[in-house]
Amino acid sequence: MTSALAKFRPTRVAAGWPAATTAERYPKYLAGTLPPSRNEVVQLGFRLAKLAGLKAVNGIDADGDFPYLELKAYAQAHGQSGLLEAQDPAIEGFTPCSMDMGTRSSCGSAWRRRRASSWSSRSIICRNSAKQPDS
Repeated sequence: MTSALAKFRPTRVAAGWPAATTAERYPKYLAGTLPPSRNEVVQLGFRLAKLAGLKAVNGIDADGDFPYLELKAYAQAHGQSGLLEAQDPAIEGFTPCSMDMGTRSSCGSAWRRRRASSWSSRSIICRNSAKQPDS
């Protein structure tokens, strides 16, 4: 599977782990010192990044919910509401959340996917469904 994905020549690989965890473990993977793992971030994300010759894997997961209400307040306070509102239809297409109601849990994951998908068509996202990076 990673060989097939590598044909797209990704310039970035994103993983559903916190950035600090990914930054700590990917160099160990490259050095051959990361213990074996059945985790899909290691098996697919790290392997793909190595095949693509990438020096880093981007961790895009964060604990908790995305602070959409705070982001919206910041955008309003700085005259950037239009930029944020322009993204609402795309975000709502990912999840049944309602931005107007200020729901957070499903919007956070949608925002992360939107942010990751805006990198480029040559970015690969490796999502991790497990909460613990060690699993």
